[in-house]
Amino acid sequence: MHEIANRDIMSARKPENCLQISGKRRMLITIAAPAAYIKRVQEELSMNEVMNNILTRRSIRKFTDTPISREILDDLVQAALHAPRGMGKQTWKFTVVTNKNAIKRLAEAIKTTLNRPGYDLYCPAVIIIPSNLRDSNWGKEDDACALENIFLAANSYGVGSVWINQLQNICDTPAIRDILNDFGVPANHVVYGMAALGYPDPDTVIQPKERIGKVAYIE
Repeated sequence: MHEIANRDIMSARKPENCLQISGKRRMLITIAAPAAYIKRVQEELSMNEVMNNILTRRSIRKFTDTPISREILDDLVQAALHAPRGMGKQTWKFTVVTNKNAIKRLAEAIKTTLNRPGYDLYCPAVIIIPSNLRDSNWGKEDDACALENIFLAANSYGVGSVWINQLQNICDTPAIRDILNDFGVPANHVVYGMAALGYPDPDTVIQPKERIGKVAYIE
């Protein structure tokens, strides 16, 4: 299935042939695909939870106030720690923030620094901040891999997530760095992105999105 998934999902163009996958969060995902592929995936997808989890992940930008348990958060961090990293080095740190006032403080600082009225980080229950050595050759890539693992692990628990990228250009401004210092982020670390997490608001409508990235096979 892995081979045809890459070939057909990404290259399909015909909206009249659609594969619908019932994912978590009461949503229906539609993927344009050839009829033969649809039949095969319908038979196999239920047996492949990894692919199902990947295909049903979506960015969520509206959350409930329901807290995420420490057990789930521990699993998300373990998923991050098991992400690929350059040369096998583990120069990252993961800061998990569950304090609502701390999250709001960071959101306010980002809003002021970037002059973005109304910015609130989407009011998540939790943010996870991967940071990495400033002089690491692979820090940005390592943290990106870790974030993807966090998003996929969160989806497997029915927890919504969204990538927050604003800090990558402003993490050393005084207002932001003061907060990161208070969070215990090392002074020689930079932040390229964060994960905002929470249980999805049940009234949020998640629109299907056709994946149309180009794929080339050299055989």
